[in-house]
Amino acid sequence: MGIYEEAIKRPFTDFKKLLIGILFSILPIINFIAIGYSLVAAKTVFKQNYELPKWEKFGNLFAKGLIAFLINIFYLIPVIIIGFILMMINMFRFNFMDPNEMFRMISDWPITVMGLVSIFALLAIYVTPAAILTYLVNEKFEDAFKLNKVFKKAFNNKYFLTYLVIFIYIIIINFLLAYIPFIGRAIAGFITLITFYTALASVYKT
Repeated sequence: MGIYEEAIKRPFTDFKKLLIGILFSILPIINFIAIGYSLVAAKTVFKQNYELPKWEKFGNLFAKGLIAFLINIFYLIPVIIIGFILMMINMFRFNFMDPNEMFRMISDWPITVMGLVSIFALLAIYVTPAAILTYLVNEKFEDAFKLNKVFKKAFNNKYFLTYLVIFIYIIIINFLLAYIPFIGRAIAGFITLITFYTALASVYKT
């Protein structure tokens, strides 16, 4: 069976485990346990095991989810810094312009800066899962910031295509389940977490 089929069907192979994951996904902070579980599930894929793991060692699951959250934050910090620098550069340039040119720049620069920041943010969002999987191999936090290895894993055709296909799937699932009151987003969130990291883990080790 192909990568996409395995990843998409995986959350539904055990409805008891799926239900537990959905329950843990409902509340903020507590949902770190569900995130950690998706990473444990991803790690079994490294060994070609697509069976959903047992729900156990909840403290360990929470810690893994928290680490994944921190890795996301650290990869977004450069985006924040770049955005701040670009804003300061544009503000500095205003001091050397005539009033008419300055007015035009003031009208245009938020769009320009936000466009550049958005590009860097999308790049960070794209790379971060590869960083999280790199951490997951040996479960060493510092491994997530071995940029040569992370970029090598992220910038290849298999990773890009898998990311794109599963990202489209995530959009569809979230759209379909968004109308279920209260738990719709939790259902979509856990299902897509398992699918996303399962698919990427499948191509990460190849």
